Amino acid sequence: APAAPPPSPLLWASAPEPPPLPPPPPPPVPRRAKEMSLTEQLAEWDAHLLPTAAQWEQKEWVECTLKPLLERHTGGELHYFGSCENGFWTSGSDVDACLVLRRCAQKQAWITKLRLVQSLVERDRFGTVQLVTAARVPVAKVLCSAGDELCDISVNNVAALENSRFVGTLANLDPR
Repeated sequence: APAAPPPSPLLWASAPEPPPLPPPPPPPVPRRAKEMSLTEQLAEWDAHLLPTAAQWEQKEWVECTLKPLLERHTGGELHYFGSCENGFWTSGSDVDACLVLRRCAQKQAWITKLRLVQSLVERDRFGTVQLVTAARVPVAKVLCSAGDELCDISVNNVAALENSRFVGTLANLDPR
């Protein structure tokens, strides 16, 4: 069989040019530079997550004004729990508190004490209180006169106190 003739030069001339090769990838970033960049990014996010100055003032108000009032009139002790106590308090989080009282073990007794919290807050014109009595653990939501939430108060919610203490202990094991 005779050999096939070579392709015509016109066929080569009419074919499109192949696309240019992509540029070579940039040289790899040293591993340490990547870690520093991530660290800086995390530090920036962390700054946005921290509680605001207003939140710290709010907790201070609860500590210096509301806590003495409630302890004086109930004979109990007001303790903080949740994120505001265990080290995970963030911007936008509320203050959770538990009024620990002796001889107050029934849900109806808790609700009665929360009604006392409500009357004390409203009597001293600190704001208003919304009672959430249908919850498994009834809560008094203390609102300032502008309607912003100051704190949530429960009665004898010792499981929450213990859980917060446990989480806080775990958090303190890691120095980061």
